[in-house]
Amino acid sequence: MSILEKKGLLPRQSESGWRLEDVGGALNPQRDEVVVLTPFYERGFGLLLHPFVRGLLFFYGLEIQHLNPNAILHMVCFITLCEAFLEITLHFQLWCYLFRPQLSPGQGGQSLVGGVTIQLRNGRRQDYFQIPLPSSSHGYAGEWFYVRNIGDPPLADGAVPPPNYVGRAPVFTGVAPSKQKQWEWGRDKRQANQVDLILEKISALRRHDLTGVKLVATFLRRRVQPLWLRHFPMWEYVGMADPDQCSSEELTLEEVRALLAAITEGASSASLSGGPPALNHSIRSELVRFFLDAW
Repeated sequence: MSILEKKGLLPRQSESGWRLEDVGGALNPQRDEVVVLTPFYERGFGLLLHPFVRGLLFFYGLEIQHLNPNAILHMVCFITLCEAFLEITLHFQLWCYLFRPQLSPGQGGQSLVGGVTIQLRNGRRQDYFQIPLPSSSHGYAGEWFYVRNIGDPPLADGAVPPPNYVGRAPVFTGVAPSKQKQWEWGRDKRQANQVDLILEKISALRRHDLTGVKLVATFLRRRVQPLWLRHFPMWEYVGMADPDQCSSEELTLEEVRALLAAITEGASSASLSGGPPALNHSIRSELVRFFLDAW
């Protein structure tokens, strides 16, 4: 954990309340704790959770530790695409059109830790980017630890959140994930035209040489944890003084490639040059000039 702290990926123990326990024992977090995995933080995870990610977990009936590292990276790339290249707020219907959870075959679907992955739906590869996910990541299930589940307490069903409400992540129940009917739900047909418009913009970005590798490299270079609740969207990024950075130390190209090699498969030698520039406070989208409501 000290390594994650030094990299700025994990807040200090006094803030996050992280603690280790004998990995040979059963998961037994305290009431105000959740279970997380070290590889999550290396792929852009953080608490407080981004409201979009928190909403996905509740919608799918999942807890943080149910996910595997590839699921985390898929979420991170989706957020990076929306915020740093499309300049739109995170779009739930676009997510549902592209992705669905699936019980991880390698975990038998009954693992309390890492039993769920995120996959592109059948027939969606032509609509999205090829993310160089590792085909095998055995051993990660033993890299868990506890952190404090910070945030405001849950609201009663149907209650309207007060201003500045920041909800906690789903609580740990000790129950393994199981497939839910909503995992198969696609986009709402009433928003099909809106999703199609975004897909056209994604297609344009692909034609202009944006790749899945460059999506991963973007959040690594910016030293931003996309799944973290941040002050500003990535299109407002201001450089190495950005308030949402986990570290103000700029990475060299060699360091970026080393990080790519650690969390992807076969991406460390891929081209990182060319293509549309990631948006920031002074570079705004030339392909997209519209805004959509977040879910």
